[in-house]
Amino acid sequence: MFFSDPIAAFGNLRRALRAGGRLAFVCFRERQHTWWTVPLSAVATIVAAGPATPPHQPDPFSLGDDNHLRSILVGAGFVDVVCEAVDYALALGDDLDSATEFVINAGPAARALASVNDEQRTQAREIIRQALAQHQNSIGVSLQAATWIVRATNPASSSGT
Repeated sequence: MFFSDPIAAFGNLRRALRAGGRLAFVCFRERQHTWWTVPLSAVATIVAAGPATPPHQPDPFSLGDDNHLRSILVGAGFVDVVCEAVDYALALGDDLDSATEFVINAGPAARALASVNDEQRTQAREIIRQALAQHQNSIGVSLQAATWIVRATNPASSSGT
């Protein structure tokens, strides 16, 4: 996700595998899911959103396009590449307070709020809390997320090159 040259990076991982060895990992899909958009929308009244990362540049979503992801892994020498889509509820906390603190300190809202003053941070905390309240249920607070479960194989004939 954060490799400036993902083909080279995954090529290095492939070369570390034995012939026939398997790679498996999870990465985020597209950024339009609520775990990303709800916190950013909430703080948009306080701080302007930073520039969007261009497609396929290092960020949490750079592997979100399965065609692009497959081309990276094939380009790195992997075969039998499978990308399985998984949608799920991402638990942010057991209650509204813990979920709010998590969102304030991690993820997209934390980055957006990095340069605000204490008054703005207090205001952001309340706005985020109100936004998250809509996503609270009997077991806590969660937002929808989407990932790929990715599997690929180092070819059996590979000599690690």
